[in-house]
Amino acid sequence: MNIALLSTTFRVVSFVIAIIAIAALLASREEKWWSRRVPLAFGITAAVIGMLLLIVEVWWQPFQDPVPIGVTAWVAAGCLAITVATLRLRGKNLRARAPKDSASRVWPHTIATTLTAVIVVICAAAQVNQTFGAYPTLQALFGGPMKSQVAFNTVSGHAQQTQSAPDSGSFVDAWAPPRNQPKAGVVTTTNIPGTVSGFATRNAWIYLPPAYLATPRALLPVLILLNGNPGEPRQWLDGGNAANTMNAYAAEHGGLAPVVVIPDRLGSALANPMCVDSESRGKNFTYLTVDVVQWIKTNLQVNEDPKQWAVGGLSSGGTCAAQLALNAPDLFPTFLDLSGQDTPTIGSHSQTVRELFGGSEAAFTAADPLSILASRKFPQSAGFFAAGSADSVYGPQTHAVYIAAKAAGMDATYAEVPGGHDFFVWTEALQVAMPWLGPRFGLTA
Repeated sequence: MNIALLSTTFRVVSFVIAIIAIAALLASREEKWWSRRVPLAFGITAAVIGMLLLIVEVWWQPFQDPVPIGVTAWVAAGCLAITVATLRLRGKNLRARAPKDSASRVWPHTIATTLTAVIVVICAAAQVNQTFGAYPTLQALFGGPMKSQVAFNTVSGHAQQTQSAPDSGSFVDAWAPPRNQPKAGVVTTTNIPGTVSGFATRNAWIYLPPAYLATPRALLPVLILLNGNPGEPRQWLDGGNAANTMNAYAAEHGGLAPVVVIPDRLGSALANPMCVDSESRGKNFTYLTVDVVQWIKTNLQVNEDPKQWAVGGLSSGGTCAAQLALNAPDLFPTFLDLSGQDTPTIGSHSQTVRELFGGSEAAFTAADPLSILASRKFPQSAGFFAAGSADSVYGPQTHAVYIAAKAAGMDATYAEVPGGHDFFVWTEALQVAMPWLGPRFGLTA
């Protein structure tokens, strides 16, 4: 279950196996196979891929991001394998008339052809995962228990003894790690109900640093992280490597790091409520600013000073973080926008306004980061912006919001990290953000 799915070795091996398997499916000495069935297979594959792109990119539009060319190519490879295998099996079965021929030749051929097609599909999926970096291991892919995962009821509630950060200076200088403080933090999962909003969600994930697990417990700041779309909260821990990033930060700062809460901002993998309250997609803004905030204060022992709270996100989660920070600056005076968009969207502007904002341009403007930054000043807020150097779509958009934030008087920082629009970028971006975030939280000078 701990096989590294993102290693160079796995990428090369799965690529080579896919090519060999496709070649095996296409291999034949029959002239009719090459003159008729192979062109038919490519034609069917092209038609299917074209239809899928039309549905996903034009009609349905469940994702903000355009489908990468490499992903389209590997989906096409999987579709081609299935189509070729189907044509081979159909031709073989038509030729197998006698019962003995059917028993002795058709079944072995059927099994071999089917397995070869399945191998291509698996290898194609592995290559798609290489593009996004969402699932680093088989354990992450199948949702197995995470390393250092504990039951939520063992860490919830309020302890008797706590130590707060000093009024002046940094917490790390005043904190003496207790002897019972573990070397690493833990992760846990539980549901954060939409008590006020009525928004239905999947389980949230939580990271608790070593100083939270010690006695006395450090009264720590809170970082709320938001996943992209499509996605789920756990992806911040699997592909985003957030727990390891926080453990590394804690190791250098006496066990101190933010308590990280990753709520489900979507409700389901393909939903897209865009962090606003809407009649069609639920009260998502209320869920994140009321239900999640109150749940954290009730169930976790943290510093409740808003200056000690931040919200951050990746991709459309970065857009969401900016929306929350700009519409609720008293709750989230600090935010991280990693590869976010410059505007909330589910397709065209007219479609977004119609479906999410009930046709109201004013409601859209009130939620649009660039519109807000153009009309208001945010001298008390701070924003960290980052994007991949090769992200030609969302890199410029994230940078545009950064420029607007600077113009609105915000303490804003922009970082460019190597890569495109994937978890490799967001992992490094979070690591780069921590030295910026620590002083904002008073953890370091």
